[in-house]
Amino acid sequence: MLITLFSSVLMLLFPIDDAKIHSSSFNYFMETTTTGIGFGRPTAACDGTGVCFVSSSLTDQFELKDNFGKAEITFDRNGSVSRIHADAKSMTKNTLRKHFSGKNFIMKDPYSGTLTMGGKELKINIPAGEHRITKTKTGFLLEVTG
Repeated sequence: MLITLFSSVLMLLFPIDDAKIHSSSFNYFMETTTTGIGFGRPTAACDGTGVCFVSSSLTDQFELKDNFGKAEITFDRNGSVSRIHADAKSMTKNTLRKHFSGKNFIMKDPYSGTLTMGGKELKINIPAGEHRITKTKTGFLLEVTG
C-alpha cells in the first residue's frame, strides 16, 4: 500500500505522457519504450558482445535472427538509460547463449545513438563495461551503470 501511495504522489509531481510507470523503484521515475536491439560491438559490424543497434521502428513481422531481438529500454528522469529488458522470445538460442549466459552483459565498446519516442528524439548512451544481468520471467534485465 505504501508503494502504491508513493507511486501516486510521484505521478502527480512528475507526469509523463504515454509512458509505462514502474512503481518498483524508489530512486527513479522512469519511462520505457519498446525497441529493436542489435547485440555486438558497434565498431565491429555487430560482431562480438555489447549493444550495436537500437531502433524504434519495429514491424509486426519481426524475424528471429542471431544477434537481434526486442527490448524495453527504460530512461530515468534525467534521460539516461537505466535499464534494458531483453525479451527472450525475440532472440535465437545462439543469441541467448552468447550474450546472456553469464552474470554480466559485456560492453567492450560504448553505444551512442538516437531513438525517436513520442515525437521527440532521445540520445541513447550505454557505457562500456560489465552490466549485471538478472533473469526475469520473460527475459533478461540489464542494469546499466556508469
